Amino acid sequence: MSAERPIFEDIDPAAEQAAIERAMEDYRAGRVVPHSEVAKFLRKWAKNPDLRMPREWLR
Repeated sequence: MSAERPIFEDIDPAAEQAAIERAMEDYRAGRVVPHSEVAKFLRKWAKNPDLRMPREWLR
């Protein structure tokens, strides 16, 4: 019996490039969250996994 290949093993170059382009557009437009804010949230989230990320991060 052969093992199934993981679905994330295959890389779609076009999809990867599109994701990079979207990320760069967000960066240029200022749609970013400072590392310090993310780190603070992750420390809280580690203690309470039910926390939701701030809505303003989803703009």
